[in-house]
Amino acid sequence: MFFVVIGTLGFATVNTQIALGTQRQVRVRRDLNLTRQVIPQIVYVCIVLVLLRVLEINASMSQSWILLNLQLVVLLSASMIVETFGSFLLIQVVGALLFATTNALTLKIVPFYFLSFLLIYSMHWYGEVLNRHPSLLILPPMIVGAIYWTVIGMYYQPRATVMQIVVNYVGFVWAYLAFVDYDQYQQKDQRIVAKLTREVQYDALTQARNWGTFQSDLNDNFARQTERPALIVFDIDYFKSINDTYGHLTGNQVLITLSGQMMQFLQSKNTDYQFYRTGGEEFAIIMPDTTIEQATAVVKACQQLVRQMVILTSKGDAVHITCSFGVTLAQATDPNPTAQFKRADHYLYQAKREGRDCTSVEGTVLAA
Repeated sequence: MFFVVIGTLGFATVNTQIALGTQRQVRVRRDLNLTRQVIPQIVYVCIVLVLLRVLEINASMSQSWILLNLQLVVLLSASMIVETFGSFLLIQVVGALLFATTNALTLKIVPFYFLSFLLIYSMHWYGEVLNRHPSLLILPPMIVGAIYWTVIGMYYQPRATVMQIVVNYVGFVWAYLAFVDYDQYQQKDQRIVAKLTREVQYDALTQARNWGTFQSDLNDNFARQTERPALIVFDIDYFKSINDTYGHLTGNQVLITLSGQMMQFLQSKNTDYQFYRTGGEEFAIIMPDTTIEQATAVVKACQQLVRQMVILTSKGDAVHITCSFGVTLAQATDPNPTAQFKRADHYLYQAKREGRDCTSVEGTVLAA
């Protein structure tokens, strides 16, 4: 039981580090593809399952039970932590193939195997029900574990006694509860950090939605085939020069003023238009279900708004700014939202090469 619990916590710890590392890399690369984001976790889980099965081949019966218990806990844990159904299905197929090599998983048992783990995965959809009925987090895995060890006990007969199977089941329960406790602790810690820093949805300085929210929202809009979104990306021209000349406090004031006025303007045009700060002086606007003509009109109005802004420094100096814009609509040929974002970013730099303070709409630079 001790080794099963320690192994479970080790698995959970490494998985958390992989998830956090992936999130950091995603932010650096600005990758919006959800599939690529879950690949590291899928690979890690599958490698762990394969290693456990390889170790089990020449293990003694007691060692084999420890490894089988760990395989069960890993499969249950993965069913709870993976975000996409495709990831869940891939991991369960790998698990089923590995169990099939033990001859304990027969064709009659295969449907029960997948239904059991689908029951665990369905906890993703429980939502607030879990808060009102915490037993739902515990009861289904306990049932799956009981069925699992009943099958294993039948496979090992007559060498396995009822007491040995019960002890292994208790070890599974202990390990699973340890995982649940670890997972809830991690979630609680993340909620505390999110509450203090507001990094989950909003940029602390400008109060605009941040990169993480932009990534999620663009994915959601892209997935709605009836609402192909328009995307505007822009940044402040010569922003480094503003910081160098007037200081970072003035630079911050520029960001705050720009964000505030942009958000107010966009909400007055359409409450579905969303504004984001995606980097230091970089911003984006998502406009669901928008034509290129509508997007062009909005970006022209935004450009005029920026030109009219006046930011006063602490010494009373007036700072004027301009921005360069790139505009594109999601295309039917785009394989994912990353393609749309990269195209808009390309148009932004096209506008900069044309002298800044201008806009490139689908590759066509508009006159100032």
